[in-house]
Amino acid sequence: MTNILFIILALAAVGLFIFYGFFYEVSISGATYNQTYAGLSIGAAIIFSGLFYASRVNREKSRSKYVI
Repeated sequence: MTNILFIILALAAVGLFIFYGFFYEVSISGATYNQTYAGLSIGAAIIFSGLFYASRVNREKSRSKYVI
C-alpha cells in the first residue's frame, strides 16, 4: 500500500515540476519563485522515487530470507 502512495506522490511532484517549470507565468516581474517551486518539486519526486525503489528492494530481500 505504501508503494502506491510513494508512486502517486512522485507522479504528483513530477506534474508540479512540469506545471511550474513550463506553464506557470509569474505575475510579478523579476520574481523567480516558479523556479524555486520547480526545483522543490523535482527534489520531492527524487525522494519519493527513492522511497518507492527502497521499499521494493527491501521487500525482495526480506522474502528471499524465509524461503524453505
